[in-house]
Amino acid sequence: MSNNTEVIFENIEQRIIQEINDAHYAIFVSVAWFTNKKLFNALLEKAKNNCYVSIIIQLDEINSQCGIDYSQIQIGRSECFKISKDAELLHDKFCVIDFRKVITGSYNWTYKASHNSENILILNDPSVATQYISRFEQQKAKFNDSSIQQKSQPSVPVNNFIDTPKVTYSVIQIKDNAVPSTKQCKYCNKEIGYSDAFCQYCGKLQDGFQHKRKSIVVTCKKCSRKQEEALIDAVSTKFCTFCKSDNLEWNLE
Repeated sequence: MSNNTEVIFENIEQRIIQEINDAHYAIFVSVAWFTNKKLFNALLEKAKNNCYVSIIIQLDEINSQCGIDYSQIQIGRSECFKISKDAELLHDKFCVIDFRKVITGSYNWTYKASHNSENILILNDPSVATQYISRFEQQKAKFNDSSIQQKSQPSVPVNNFIDTPKVTYSVIQIKDNAVPSTKQCKYCNKEIGYSDAFCQYCGKLQDGFQHKRKSIVVTCKKCSRKQEEALIDAVSTKFCTFCKSDNLEWNLE
């Protein structure tokens, strides 16, 4: 067994919560059934503390009747997507943390699973994490229903440069001393989201977020060139800007 791989048979719920609590940058969760409020609340706390959280679950009666308000996770750019039951059955069970660590195994994120004979693997390997994030993005493309859509607030596309990931944000009407919805990047002067730690155009860390160290560097395995990306938008980068290859790897630099 590799030193980068750990097998867990006992206290799985507690261990997943520990891994969530240790996350700094981003958490991706894809599970068929997510009814465990302890796990959801752990993710919610990370979203409240500027960690990007993205969840994919099955759209069915089990999840819809469990009492969890998945829309609560919509903080900043955190999100929850529901795969329609009319599509192929979502049966993956994995979580990717900080673009480096993968949690996967038989364990569904439900209370019932805590009483079953289950297992998880924890793999600390950026190359494996990259493959799981690619899988996550493929799944997200299939979603037919989103639990994060704003009520009566239209989504407006940001005008991006060519080869720049497309990002959307919701228009927020400013009243009195309300927080504005956008700000200007101090490096390239483009308009970005007010709470964005990184500019989606130049990838630079913004003032007031210096405690959030590091951005993501996307490396092309074909031409070996690198391009710096905003932390969250790096996962939307599909092709190398230079040679257009899709053989990419993400790394914290």
